[in-house]
Amino acid sequence: MSTKEYIYQSDNENYEVAMYQEMSLSDENSNAAIITINNPIDFSVSYQTNTDNTTHGVLSVEIQTEEFDKIAIAWCKHRNLT
Repeated sequence: MSTKEYIYQSDNENYEVAMYQEMSLSDENSNAAIITINNPIDFSVSYQTNTDNTTHGVLSVEIQTEEFDKIAIAWCKHRNLT
């Protein structure tokens, strides 16, 4: 059984950014962080495949600097990195 543990939720009136991890009740958590963006007007996502077969492709996500700072700080606190 698992549940979402929210690490960050924005307080912006124009969009909502959240970061969470799926938490397993029986194991130590090493699950990936998941970032969701609702109403992503000022954000962009792009994916490009690589034709030289050295990598599978590149996923790029553009997030406003101030918002990313808040996400990074919340993650560092959650992981006890500060």
